[in-house]
Amino acid sequence: MLKLKKVHEDKRGIIYVFKINGVEQLLIFTKKGHCRAGHIHDEIQYTMVLDGIVEWTQWECEHETVRVMYKGEVQTTPTNMPHLLKAVTDCWILEIKKNPKNKTANMMTKYYRGIVESTR
Repeated sequence: MLKLKKVHEDKRGIIYVFKINGVEQLLIFTKKGHCRAGHIHDEIQYTMVLDGIVEWTQWECEHETVRVMYKGEVQTTPTNMPHLLKAVTDCWILEIKKNPKNKTANMMTKYYRGIVESTR
């Protein structure tokens, strides 16, 4: 049985953590207009929109790629790829990765993180 634990709440929404095979995963509620992420990961991340609409931005090969995602869609984010999520509507997101450690290590992650912080 999965047990959800609330690990963070602010005006943007709520983040819950749960474990699958001992590895923490995230269930995230984000209110319309607010942003999440602004970092990179050591491992591949899979992001699924469970409800709502999100705008997914990532810095790839020296340019930004922006994708609007709808309920049921999945985005695969390679290792060390700066990314940003903006809630177009209130939304629920599931993040799956083996090692949930975030880093802000380069110019683009700092830029994206600034956008996230501006919506807090």
